[in-house]
This record gives sequence, C-alpha cells and structure tokens, in this order.
Amino acid sequence: LGAGVIRVTLTGTHEATTAEPALLLDDLGADATAWYLHRGKQQRELDPTSDDGHAQLVQLIAATDVLIQSGGADAPALDLLAPEAVRSANPSAIHAILTPFGLDTPAAGYASTDLVRLAAGGLLWLGGYPDAEPVAAFGGQSTLATAIFGVVGLLAMLSLLRDRRRLL
Repeated sequence: LGAGVIRVTLTGTHEATTAEPALLLDDLGADATAWYLHRGKQQRELDPTSDDGHAQLVQLIAATDVLIQSGGADAPALDLLAPEAVRSANPSAIHAILTPFGLDTPAAGYASTDLVRLAAGGLLWLGGYPDAEPVAAFGGQSTLATAIFGVVGLLAMLSLLRDRRRLL
C-alpha cells in the first residue's frame, strides 16, 4: 500500500530473542515465517534503557503516522510507549496497542498463550472433531488474527481521517 514500515524490537525482550525458525527457506537460508511477515520492512533493534536507544525511539514516535504496539503481560512496560506519552510526543499519531485482554480490564495483567487466546476468543471451538477435545491450529493463529483485525481497524481510521480532511 506504499507505506514505509519500520519494525522495532527492543533489546532483551522476548521478541528480540526468537526461538528456532519454524520453517526454513533452504534457498534463502532464512526463517520462512519471518520472511513472510517482515519482508520489505526496515528492521531496528533498540535498547530503550540506553540514552541513544531512548532518543532513537522518541524520534521514531515523533515522526510516525501509525504506531502498532504489542501489549499484554509479556510485553515490555515502557513509560515511553504508554498512550499518554505517545500522544504527548506525537498528537497526530494513530496508536494501536494489540493485547490479549485489553489495557484496563480485570484480566489485563494475565499471561497468555495462543491456546488461551483461541479459547477466549471462541476460535478454539472450530478446531478438532465433535467426539474429541478441541485442537489448536498450528502457527500462532490468534496472534495473526489479532494483527489482521488491528490493521483493518487502523485502515478504517486512516480512511475516516482522510474523509474528514476532504470535508475541511
């Protein structure tokens, strides 16, 4: 769609220390999942606890139109990425935080796995057969579904903002 995308991973977080690739592309010597999900994106790893990493993250937030953030109990808790801080650094940015259980619900701090999210969202009902226990689909399906719905919501917001600008 013509967007410049920068994927930022934070040093020392779960996301920065990935496990073995699920599927290798032999001819590329690459993790097929990462290749599929992150191809064409700029990649940056920042240490938000260092002065330089903190400054770079502030610059990125100030310059962005859309910020998509992973949230939940296993996401890093950085004051710099709190909604109020992002709004202060860049009032016009659209900030989406994708979490398993929201930011301020009773379950907001609960740890979560793909199986838990599939069950909580009702998708686990679709897995397996009537005479056996439910079976989760392979590949982090709840995470992918969350990302898809999050991006659809962001595109709807961008469309709304574009239409509002036309009316002005």
